[in-house]
Amino acid sequence: MNSTSNEPTNAVKGSASRIWGGALLILIGVWSLLVALGVQWASMERLWPLVLVGGGIASLVSGLRAEPREAGSVWFGVTAILSGGLFLYVTVPDPARWALLGERWPLFVIFAGVGWFAAWIIDRGHAATLVAALLAVAIGASFHLATADVIAWDPWVVLQRWWPLVLIALGFASLVQAFTRRER
Repeated sequence: MNSTSNEPTNAVKGSASRIWGGALLILIGVWSLLVALGVQWASMERLWPLVLVGGGIASLVSGLRAEPREAGSVWFGVTAILSGGLFLYVTVPDPARWALLGERWPLFVIFAGVGWFAAWIIDRGHAATLVAALLAVAIGASFHLATADVIAWDPWVVLQRWWPLVLIALGFASLVQAFTRRER
């Protein structure tokens, strides 16, 4: 009886791997065709972030389809998709635009925060994940506004003095999580 109850699960897993395998073959074929036809922008120097985006999509779908849902896979998927999008923004027009990341690097912190928020939505029992999300978005936004010269103060100076508050907030979130799980 056990073998028959696993058959649909194995069929679904096999179907999913065939879908991802087929999609990967199509992408590699389209890319190879564009290179063979001499399309200038179709170089790995420009399009490598698509690998990060694809991996992020695969991780996100896998995390959402799992029972129970996997918050870590959702976090990685969301963060990888957003990060890959930023890398595409940098590399597609001109691979020499890496200097843009000198101003845009705080977006990676924000992306991690958005990923943690998505992971918290999947598993709301982890208060520390929500606190990490909010802190990452707030810190990343502060640094982004500072590097874009929108705000005049230096977040590094503020963070140098007040960074222990991050530890305190995560500690409180961990305690809240521990006490709320006991009551259930």
